[in-house]
Amino acid sequence: MKVPKDSFPFKVGNFECLAISDGTFPVPGAQPGQSFGQYEMQPGQIMEVTGLFIRTPEHAVLIDTGWGVGVEPDAGKLLQNLQAAGIQRTEIDTVILSHGHPDHIGGNTDAEGNPAFPNARYIMCRKEWEFWTSGPLLSQIDERFKHTMLDAVQKNLIPIKDRFELIDDDLPF
Repeated sequence: MKVPKDSFPFKVGNFECLAISDGTFPVPGAQPGQSFGQYEMQPGQIMEVTGLFIRTPEHAVLIDTGWGVGVEPDAGKLLQNLQAAGIQRTEIDTVILSHGHPDHIGGNTDAEGNPAFPNARYIMCRKEWEFWTSGPLLSQIDERFKHTMLDAVQKNLIPIKDRFELIDDDLPF
């Protein structure tokens, strides 16, 4: 496997893994000196966005899809870096989304709303899906970020909702 810049290959048993860069973006915020929620990050601080590609003997899995092309000037490089690593988007058969923030779901679809990974099933926790696709619960989102987050859901989750397999978080492992 070729290794693109800012990416890191490793193995877990017979799984080939690649922590693969989607690029960077400045943490949003209204005023310098104001922390970004529970993450203790300051507005303007540079944050790296990374996905994880895992090749098992049976599957090609991608965990999180980054920002997507054209959203942030220095991000949205996941597809480009996958290709540089010799990984075609058509060979990925499973996309697992850790949660619904824009820097984790933004690369789910292309500019026309089609799946960026056309042969993949998408997996997400049912509670996470329900939170992001429901109206009342969204009142919990900070007003400064609500528009960006809701736009990402409308562009990157809803158009491919028929491809999702929702899992419950009470699995026995």
